[in-house]
Amino acid sequence: NKVKQLITGVPHLYMVETVDREKIADALDKAITEVDREGRGPLKVLVQVNTSGEENKSGVDPDGLVNLVKHVRENCPNLQFSGLMTIGSVESSKSADSEHDQPDFRKLVECRKTVCKELKIEEAELELSMGMSSDYLIAVSYIIVFSVSNNIIKIELGSTNVRVGSTIFGSR
Repeated sequence: NKVKQLITGVPHLYMVETVDREKIADALDKAITEVDREGRGPLKVLVQVNTSGEENKSGVDPDGLVNLVKHVRENCPNLQFSGLMTIGSVESSKSADSEHDQPDFRKLVECRKTVCKELKIEEAELELSMGMSSDYLIAVSYIIVFSVSNNIIKIELGSTNVRVGSTIFGSR
């Protein structure tokens, strides 16, 4: 019911970041068939992953991630799987030793690698949505640096999408 209200109430909806089970994907896919998207193509979706393992957080368990992504790609023609999203643990962000040590964000990067390997998708094709007002700097600066034959190579694996609503609009 909420999905249908979302799809009909926001006619120019660009993306939904909180797909964490087949039931939601199926409901979105069905609701989209009932509205005119004016040639805009499939709705982009991110699969939400519970990288912190917190019971109070939504998101698919990393062990079920590949199957959920397969379901969206194979059974939901009105949806376009576009990447992964997580809401990291507040405690992990506060206790990170450095700006590159947030375990929930590292876990999402690992999840992207797994999905890409299993489903033969280029990593660059998938967005990573991680980081909110309190930890977005950690999320966007997540970088791995290493040396190959005395050449330094820097790979940015950070967030391509952050949610900073409370910084803009204030706390709820």
